Amino acid sequence: MIQKYLLIFILILNAIFSRAQVVYEPAYHTVYPFLSRLSQKGAVDLDDIVLPLSKDYIYSKLDELSKKIHLLTPLEREELAFYLKEYTLWWRKDPKSGFEGEFKALLNTRIGDRFRTYAYQDRDFSLNIQPIIGFRSESRNEYSYIKNWKGFWVYGMLGKHLGYSMDFRATSETGRLEDYQRRFSTETGVIGTMPNFKTFDFNETNISINYSWNWASVSLGKNYMPIGYGYGGKIILSDKAPSFPQIRLDIKPKSWLSFNYAHAWLNSNIVDSATIRSTSILGKFEFQYRNKYLATHNVTIRPTSNFALTVGESAIYSDKLRIEYLIPLSLFSGMSHYMGELENNSISNSSLYGQLSVRNIPRNTHIFASIFIDELRLKNVQGDSTSSRNHTAYQLGISLTDLPIKNLFFQLEYIKVQPFAYIHFLPAQTYQNNGYNLGNWTGPNSDEIYIQLLYRIARGLELRADYYHVRRGTVGTAKEQVADNRNLYPFLWGDVVSDDIFQLQAQYEPIHDLFFRLGYKHQSSVDFKKNNLLVNFDHVFFSASFGF
Repeated sequence: MIQKYLLIFILILNAIFSRAQVVYEPAYHTVYPFLSRLSQKGAVDLDDIVLPLSKDYIYSKLDELSKKIHLLTPLEREELAFYLKEYTLWWRKDPKSGFEGEFKALLNTRIGDRFRTYAYQDRDFSLNIQPIIGFRSESRNEYSYIKNWKGFWVYGMLGKHLGYSMDFRATSETGRLEDYQRRFSTETGVIGTMPNFKTFDFNETNISINYSWNWASVSLGKNYMPIGYGYGGKIILSDKAPSFPQIRLDIKPKSWLSFNYAHAWLNSNIVDSATIRSTSILGKFEFQYRNKYLATHNVTIRPTSNFALTVGESAIYSDKLRIEYLIPLSLFSGMSHYMGELENNSISNSSLYGQLSVRNIPRNTHIFASIFIDELRLKNVQGDSTSSRNHTAYQLGISLTDLPIKNLFFQLEYIKVQPFAYIHFLPAQTYQNNGYNLGNWTGPNSDEIYIQLLYRIARGLELRADYYHVRRGTVGTAKEQVADNRNLYPFLWGDVVSDDIFQLQAQYEPIHDLFFRLGYKHQSSVDFKKNNLLVNFDHVFFSASFGF
């Protein structure tokens, strides 16, 4: 029923508005750090708090930079020319630039364009097909590990208002598979099958159908939607958990004001006992998981091009789809009380979040601070401060570019996640999808120091070093979470593990989306209290991939 109303809504809008299509650029595309660096140099004004961004928006920023060549270094000019070729098709349909007729490319390069596997575009339709293929070989101490993946990416437009995108990849990993599900890893979590103890197979699919008009867009699909800044992790909404089906609405009535809303369908991994049914096979049953949903919205105010303030709210709720959370302007915490939430009758797990971003003050810098409030109770009515519950997360970050050396980038971040943040005494209302945190990858009761040093040697060739220092304590139980004595569960209570991860990587992109990577990674884990070495790995890896 909801899908029918949404379709009717889109058809009505189609008759009223006229605007270029929205096709989202995957959030891992290398154009994002390029634009971010130039934004913190003051060369372009970038609104990138919520990702991914549309190809139209990215092209508009690249076009803006093409008029400010004098602000760019020689290497940045080469990079700009390289990325502009990626969006040639979007430039050709820009009404200001005119349209030259049909555009076709099959395993070749058109004049002024980049190599494309297949591309077609006319005034009313476009289709782009790109294969995805990759290989990674890794040596871990005396063990070997091989990963290969293959798939495709298809995107384009339909008519004057609709854009579409779909990418699919099938991945197989073989060898010694420690933490193959990425439970404690900076990598995105995966869901797959293990036919034997040395092979792990999984698939990834992201798809979206998008409609836009002159000041807003709406999207229906399955995708990531990172919110907030941070290279070492994000505390608000990250890409740690697998992507999820969602309805997304973006409204930008003014250049200084934007609003984002999304409603997502999550996987609880909790069996609904009412759905357990027998099958024709003795002892074999089928079942369904309990329904789980995420609603989130935020508003960003940009008084100047240097400052951006974002405030937002999210709610995890379960079992029954509720219309209250499908209203973009609804106050989620207020709605839960309306629906009957009491001390021991939880309707949702509501959270508040905020972020302040300052760019190019001081020169060539980006400073940001984020906060995620899962629960904040300062004291009880008797004034006993020991009953305070501070289920929050904080993040501070600063980056420098071209200081003191041209083409050198430095990032420093600190993240602190208080005990019991992200979790809930009702398992179906934890801040997770498929068992992975929607917030920072380190989880509750942890902190992290992250340092990145990136030097761009030439266009497409870079050398990067990353360092993570993480401390993580006991996650705790539901009974411990609702306890009203903070002295029992201070920060880093319980068993504490200290992790150090260092990685050095060289990356080369000779043509669009063709990557070669060579690197070294060291990871060690120590029992913080007993000072016992728990894990000690050295990794050497090489990978080659086309299509991300």
